[in-house]
Amino acid sequence: MAQTLLPVPIFSFPEHLLGKKDRSVSDHPESGTLSLFKDMNNLPPNLTDLPVIESCDGCGACCMQTAVPPYIVINGQHEALLNDVPADLVDEIMPYWEIRFQLPERSCMWFDEQRKGCKHYEYRPKACRNFEINSSSCLAIRDKWEIEG
Repeated sequence: MAQTLLPVPIFSFPEHLLGKKDRSVSDHPESGTLSLFKDMNNLPPNLTDLPVIESCDGCGACCMQTAVPPYIVINGQHEALLNDVPADLVDEIMPYWEIRFQLPERSCMWFDEQRKGCKHYEYRPKACRNFEINSSSCLAIRDKWEIEG
């Protein structure tokens, strides 16, 4: 049975991450990523204290606050279906995907806690592919979950 899905925002950033008025979500078209802060040179001190990391291997911070892979709807089609994600994986996420903004903040259902990486890396959503290492969003999430690098 085909499911009807409505378009939804790509991300919903928690208020405690946005905080002050000088912080905002800004689009970086050149990289296709989103950043929590307009000016990377004007980050809060707690974020600038974090070390620059060379690799995402063994980190997983970006996977720790979305319970369901952050697929989007593109022209009325679910991104997972457009990208040939296997039916069993789509079936696994769909009941949760539809209520994802109501779920408590927790690690993604595809996050492998031991490897600190995606169980289905080859099928991860575009949002995950575009998440930029050492971006302000990366720093904010690492700070929140106390992950140095």
